Amino acid sequence: MAGTGLALRRAVAVLTAAFVVLTIGTLALPGLGSAPLGWVTPALALAVGSLAIGTWVRVEIAVACLAGAWVVGVGALRYVDGPGHPFADTAVFSAVGQGVALGLAVLAAVVLVTRADRYTTLEVRT
Repeated sequence: MAGTGLALRRAVAVLTAAFVVLTIGTLALPGLGSAPLGWVTPALALAVGSLAIGTWVRVEIAVACLAGAWVVGVGALRYVDGPGHPFADTAVFSAVGQGVALGLAVLAAVVLVTRADRYTTLEVRT
């Protein structure tokens, strides 16, 4: 098993495990409400986005760039909102933020499917 199928199966396995853990956490800590589930959509966008960008550059570079962009973006939101503002109330977890993350995930999936021939193997490209 190699190529796009393998990459997508791995991504689905990781996201499924994350969703299960977040669901159990939500049930175990009812005081948090559904806030932990708000991490699923951005995680999906980052995972699929990394695979999509990985059709142009090595996946390791794609992951590092997206992770860096995520940290900078979240840090900027935290700075703008101020330290007294709960992080779960930032724009990332609002309906608009979740919609943007879902839209980016769908766009990345379209890119991934369109450029699937670049994932014929998961060997490192030079």
